[in-house]
Amino acid sequence: GFSPEQFDLAILPLHDKVKVKNSNHLLTILGAPNRIFPKFLEENALKLRESNRISSKRIIGFLVGGNSGHSELLADELQKAVLALKNYAESTESSILVTTSRRTPDYVEQMLKEELDGWERCELLVFASSSNDNPVPGILGLAELILVTEDSFSMVSEAASTGKKTVVLRVNRRPGKRLKYEEILNIMQTRQHIKRTNPKDLAQLLSEIEHSDEPFVELDDTRKAVERVKQLLCEEASEEEEKNGL
Repeated sequence: GFSPEQFDLAILPLHDKVKVKNSNHLLTILGAPNRIFPKFLEENALKLRESNRISSKRIIGFLVGGNSGHSELLADELQKAVLALKNYAESTESSILVTTSRRTPDYVEQMLKEELDGWERCELLVFASSSNDNPVPGILGLAELILVTEDSFSMVSEAASTGKKTVVLRVNRRPGKRLKYEEILNIMQTRQHIKRTNPKDLAQLLSEIEHSDEPFVELDDTRKAVERVKQLLCEEASEEEEKNGL
């Protein structure tokens, strides 16, 4: 293990629950550290659109995680979400961009292939098990609505950091297990960074979002981290100047 006090500054998620004697060494953020900035999203959105010839202007992103020590993806449950998403895409004349993760089980990828491969409104279907590409930044940049499974805290944090409509999909919990960041997801929802739902209730939530003017609030952890690092560098530069009598 390590202590944040070993560093000039440690930037850690709140769910790590790290305690220090000197808080100047620690910046606690709500989500996971990420690179989501407007310019980063714009650049990757353009690359993905051009490389895959994505034509639709209205886009839904679907980020699928995988099994973990506390949860597992069930194909029949996830299929309910896919069907709701397809109906929503049809009704709103949107396209869907989908990618899986390295942890996505084969049976889930097979279900996604059966439901989405060749469907006219699915303009991107990337399986991480057979591709080295990472379309997530591009999807986040292009999509106006993002659906992400709750098992990947990193993907949830990235999606919420865009400030776009972000829906976090609950997945099946293993017996006796709970998400260690369950409390953080609830805080994110309270602060309007995300909305949470079950696969069976997704259609209703999507309809509510479509007809609501309620904004989603950008999770600005990255900006806070950048500002804190800049502050630290300025302080160190000032100290160095004082030592040198400048």
